[in-house]
Amino acid sequence: MKERYWLSKRGSMFYSLDSETRERKSLGITDRHEAEKIIQAKNESTDHPALGRAQLLGRFLAIAGETHVSQRASRLADAKHPGWRPVG
Repeated sequence: MKERYWLSKRGSMFYSLDSETRERKSLGITDRHEAEKIIQAKNESTDHPALGRAQLLGRFLAIAGETHVSQRASRLADAKHPGWRPVG
């Protein structure tokens, strides 16, 4: 079966290329390993549409959760409550 989503790179940023619509969307990631996981999840979601969105969201949160979410929480915490740090 032909994969719908392909991984492409421009500069240091990775993109998702839809082979059906030829649309390119930024993944917002510069790490190749993380980008490959997201592309794999997107391709798996086209095989199982009913579970696709939940699975894609779960994988994305697992990948991005530790880095992006904790960084954002730290920035928000510093702005609202100086000296406070998230547990974890």
